[in-house]
Amino acid sequence: MGIFVRRAVAASGLLLVAVLGVGCTTGSDSSAGAATSAAPQARDAATAAGGATSAASSAAASAESDSGSSASGGGGGAGAPEPVVPVDDRQVIRTASVTVGIDVKTTGNGATADNEALTTALDEAGLKVRALAGSTGYVSASDSKGKVSTYTLRIPADGYESVMTSLADIGAITARQEKAEDVTSQMIDIDSRLETMEASVVRVRALLTEATALKDVVALEAELSKREGELESLQRQLASLSGQVGLSTITVVLQGRIVGVPAAAAPPPPPAESTGFTSGLSDGWTAFKSFAKVCLAILGAVLPFIPVVLVLAVIALLVRRRMKRPIAGPPAVVSAPVDPKD
Repeated sequence: MGIFVRRAVAASGLLLVAVLGVGCTTGSDSSAGAATSAAPQARDAATAAGGATSAASSAAASAESDSGSSASGGGGGAGAPEPVVPVDDRQVIRTASVTVGIDVKTTGNGATADNEALTTALDEAGLKVRALAGSTGYVSASDSKGKVSTYTLRIPADGYESVMTSLADIGAITARQEKAEDVTSQMIDIDSRLETMEASVVRVRALLTEATALKDVVALEAELSKREGELESLQRQLASLSGQVGLSTITVVLQGRIVGVPAAAAPPPPPAESTGFTSGLSDGWTAFKSFAKVCLAILGAVLPFIPVVLVLAVIALLVRRRMKRPIAGPPAVVSAPVDPKD
């Protein structure tokens, strides 16, 4: 019971400090800071004290929310003006996509030799692109298909312009796109929330070490786990933005092509169309030649069979004649006339 009373008294004292600090926020910025630091402590202490101090906890939470907008600085509260940041200190994410044409003169030895020369030229240009990353950058991705090779470079922000200028020495720039995204306000806001969350985690951990009741320990551990998760999320967001600001992304596309190939000769113009008797005579002569060609083709196909057909015809004729010749029978017997006298 003594512990409970001492915690209730401590919570009431902290609540009184928080209320007094909130009342002075309109007077000076330092008073706002005191209210901000005292309000979370009053709320956490009141929560740990139990149901008897629930009213004190609600008041502390109200005091913290009232003073949050004054102490957040660049936290991006509603209606708060954006902090003025010098141009050199602004955080900008820069990305670019550049297409570089790699022209290779034809070898004159056919398409195979030209393609081999083009592949060699693309490989050499790719090595130059990789070298632009230097020792402080790196190539995050690369791909090569046929006449196109793609490289994604991560370049330190201070070397961005130098790399963009050096790409013109590799080949002709045929396409170029650049984008700059200012994330200064976003990073300031996350950084402010990160500081607040870190302080909140420290306070909950301190209360957890002082808690003795099981229900208070369970509640404080759940709250600590929640706040640590939010803290880690803010840290990842800030690290991601910092990485994108520190290293610009440049996508380089090498487009190869063969130049110097002689143009194909144009086909001769069609003959002028004729009409009348001349046209009819020309069409008739063309048809006669086509008919003669067909007849000669048929004759050429049949000619090898003519001797065989003639031999077969002669054999058939001889057989037929032989079949029509009469066959001689046995000699007829002639009887002598009979004398009537006999």
